Amino acid sequence: MDKETAKYLVTYFFRLLPDEEKLAWKHHSSILKLESNDNPKAMEVYKRKGWITDEKKILDLLIEGYDKFEERNSLFSLSIVSKLISLKCKNMMQTK
Repeated sequence: MDKETAKYLVTYFFRLLPDEEKLAWKHHSSILKLESNDNPKAMEVYKRKGWITDEKKILDLLIEGYDKFEERNSLFSLSIVSKLISLKCKNMMQTK
């Protein structure tokens, strides 16, 4: 799957991701935002809000890099969307 499609799936079907993957995404996004922030208290605020984590289980989801994380989760999102479409089509066929 190409990078743009993976990004689209993770972005637009974010709510379908498991909670741990959502937290890993929030962690990654927050770290990127903090790279350009000179305020030393910002990291504390992000941790307190739960946007940055020290949980190994969550951080391990990003260990291969964000692109791999996004690719894995886009495939997960795609499989969920495919199942939902299949169920919707099946229900439509049964009502005819």
